[in-house]
Amino acid sequence: DCVFRVKEFDFDVPVILKDNMTGDTTLLELGKEYNFSAGTHEPLNRFKIYFGNYNTSIDQFSNDTKIWCNGKTVFVSATGENYLKIYNSNGQKIIEKTFIDKTEVTGLQTGIYTVWTNGKSQKISIIK
Repeated sequence: DCVFRVKEFDFDVPVILKDNMTGDTTLLELGKEYNFSAGTHEPLNRFKIYFGNYNTSIDQFSNDTKIWCNGKTVFVSATGENYLKIYNSNGQKIIEKTFIDKTEVTGLQTGIYTVWTNGKSQKISIIK
């Protein structure tokens, strides 16, 4: 078994590890680990690291996690205690907070945002 472990971290943009073999994407944060198994037969390009936004879909979320927007408000619903980060299209973190079961973020400007919760992401567009 192998581990990616972030020991030092000095970025204000999301840093995403993508496992090309499993399709998993993981938001790398200080102290967080990504465990995986590997053998000598693994491809050399199994992993990619992305700095900034990475386009993923809602299919990565568990069935109980929902993200949607109405006007300039983003709504997030997920069972239990959760961690939320929202990045703008320049990769700047604009929101970071914990919530239980559901939350909403108001006052966002027109643009494209990446919403992260529990290590998974989804892009949303604020049009009006």
